[in-house]
Amino acid sequence: MTDPEGLTEETARLNIDNDVTTTVDAAQTAAQQPAPVIVGNKRLWDITRQFREASSSLPTGRLIKDQNFTLFESVGALEIMDPKMDSGFLAPGETLYDTYDVLQELLPEEVIGIMDQIMCYEMAWHQGYPLSQTLFTSHYIDRLLWPEPKSLEDAQFDRQSTSNLAGKPMLRILRAYCIGLIKCCDLVIELILRSHYFEEEDFSTHTYNRDLFRRVELDNILPTLGEASDLVDQLAANENISRQQKDLIQAISDRIFLRRTVLIAFDSILLNKRKPEWSPVSNLVSAILDSHPLGKPVSQAFSQKIQRRLTSTVPPRPVVDLEFDEAMKLMKQLSDDCTAAYDVFQCISEGPEPLRSFLFAFSARKPEPLPYARSCVSEGVLARVELHFVDLFRKDLELLVLPDSVVLDPINWTIEAPLSSTPNPRYEMAQLIDSFTSKALPDFGGYMDFWRALTSNRCRLRRQLTHVILGLDELQREAEDMDSMLETFVDDADSNMEEPLFRWAYHQKLRVMQWIVQLGFELDVYLTDELAGMYWVLVSITRLRINILRTIFSFAEARHQIMSNSNMDGSNPRLKQVQKTIDFCRAQLALCEGTEALAEALYTLYTHLHYLHLLPNVASTEPYYDPTLRYEARMKPFLTLQEGFIMEMFGKWNSVIQPFGDFDRPDEDMSAKADGLCDIVETTARVARTAFSNLKGMGPAKMGAERIEHAWLADVNGHLASTIATQLSVSYLRTAIRKRKIRDVILEIPEPGKRHHGWWILPKISIKSS
Repeated sequence: MTDPEGLTEETARLNIDNDVTTTVDAAQTAAQQPAPVIVGNKRLWDITRQFREASSSLPTGRLIKDQNFTLFESVGALEIMDPKMDSGFLAPGETLYDTYDVLQELLPEEVIGIMDQIMCYEMAWHQGYPLSQTLFTSHYIDRLLWPEPKSLEDAQFDRQSTSNLAGKPMLRILRAYCIGLIKCCDLVIELILRSHYFEEEDFSTHTYNRDLFRRVELDNILPTLGEASDLVDQLAANENISRQQKDLIQAISDRIFLRRTVLIAFDSILLNKRKPEWSPVSNLVSAILDSHPLGKPVSQAFSQKIQRRLTSTVPPRPVVDLEFDEAMKLMKQLSDDCTAAYDVFQCISEGPEPLRSFLFAFSARKPEPLPYARSCVSEGVLARVELHFVDLFRKDLELLVLPDSVVLDPINWTIEAPLSSTPNPRYEMAQLIDSFTSKALPDFGGYMDFWRALTSNRCRLRRQLTHVILGLDELQREAEDMDSMLETFVDDADSNMEEPLFRWAYHQKLRVMQWIVQLGFELDVYLTDELAGMYWVLVSITRLRINILRTIFSFAEARHQIMSNSNMDGSNPRLKQVQKTIDFCRAQLALCEGTEALAEALYTLYTHLHYLHLLPNVASTEPYYDPTLRYEARMKPFLTLQEGFIMEMFGKWNSVIQPFGDFDRPDEDMSAKADGLCDIVETTARVARTAFSNLKGMGPAKMGAERIEHAWLADVNGHLASTIATQLSVSYLRTAIRKRKIRDVILEIPEPGKRHHGWWILPKISIKSS
């Protein structure tokens, strides 16, 4: 500390919370000081003893604040010597950095151990953990990246000599492997940064000012891995090595080949060169798992203290340890998901419905795709120029509301603006559709945002769809005016539906509203005593969607009949387009009718269970519980929409969730109504089963799900199994009621992942054995 002689002229006062004042006599303290130590032109004193004596008079747990000792400094003082807060804290005998000789010769089994540990850290990073707690804890990777190499040849474990690995084949192999890994990280980060992601939730792209060979082309990296493979082959060709040594060398060769395969696949996805070749990964993963016991862990090759050089202001955080079996499972999952993700390019060319089906199915994959795999899908969809979205949007209109319509005839966009004052109908129609498209495409809440949402994980998909419906609601308002203008330019009324743009926007909005409610069930958003009310909401939304689908279906059928009566051949493209709309509407109607019936069955069943006191009323026991406020909270995404039924449902909420009065004091004898309610559940579940069976019979093609036939079939079977389980549950309930064994009923609400379908939360009912 610098010269404190000035303190003898005044008394230092420390104010504690403005109510306690502790006085320290600075003159007395200065008199007790030892002789100063002269350092350069400064005199220094050791005041540790005096500081402790003065601080001992202060109450414990109080922060000292003064105009010369701010709150920031007070909190900073608390951090000193706290291992979780103080970045410079060292335990007794601990060194600031670990010393490890990266040039020491390694045994083959040690190289395998290091490679396997690096692979565990790599997959932990793919799960979202930062590089500082995963790959950057490796001494070998740290020495390759820091100081920053000027070229690939400069990336050595020791920069003093470029020939430092001569005669050390295992280190040469490990260096090549690490270089390939670092380039993999660079390609992963580049793709994820180009996609739609949230760093705080999805993935950590922070590189801590380390350059991951960003300027080094893949063509320069692959020869390095090739040299390592040649070196391994030379070692394997030695006839004097034992069988165990050959197994070790083969294990190293498998790991190098896996790194090369993954590196090429990452580069192919990034540049859209060709379909990534992930097929060898499955066999390699199996071989690497078998050879893992041959490796010998080298824990000294990794250190969390390296973090001090990466983030000097943050203490080292715990290293993320991942079991090797789990890491290999994630590697296999990554290859499977990336292989499936490539289908997005074919789906885009096939049309909006195949793309929509694929994206929805991809986000529902179990286990959930890793961020990189989702970025591959996002890159395939969102990297398209706006012209592609315009084409996709027109195809969407054509499929649902404008099949074989003059409004979307490509010739319209080849006609120039007329020179005379008389408008050209085709030119005007093109201008109107362009105007409608420009209003539909905006990033936030628009058509592009809809596709962006579908590339997200399920949790964020639901959140982002709440923004999409706001854009669709605004578009619906715009569509009403444009439809009235469009009618003035269409001569043949039979070839064009009334209000096509409005109907398309309205249907899209209702479909998104359905998804938001259904994803709430899948993600376990609703409490048990909310399930009845939310299934009633789903019924209300689905009925509206059924009505508009029936209107569209009726028009398409009438249009098809007129075209057939005109002796148009069945192979005519125009007739096929109308037939495609009919098939699509028929399939959607079957899905919606099944959804409505099953949702109504569950609404009735859960309501009945409430009156039988078999379900806990979680929120209603709270002192400030208000069912209308709960409705407002659940319907918040929809409250600003122009749909009148949302506010109408608001007024009905109490009577809907308690149709027979209070659960504890019903207006009617519930035992007398029990059979009737069970009949309603069984009947509606049977209707749902028939609808879903019809949908299954139609096949995936009519839903645009040919490329995901397996996932589509599993989804429909999940719906069917849910209807059967509902019928089974209500039969047990009926038996318990008739035998007056309600108290012996065991009711279980299955957790997510244990349901026949994520959207249907079916109470599992059984009766205790006597």
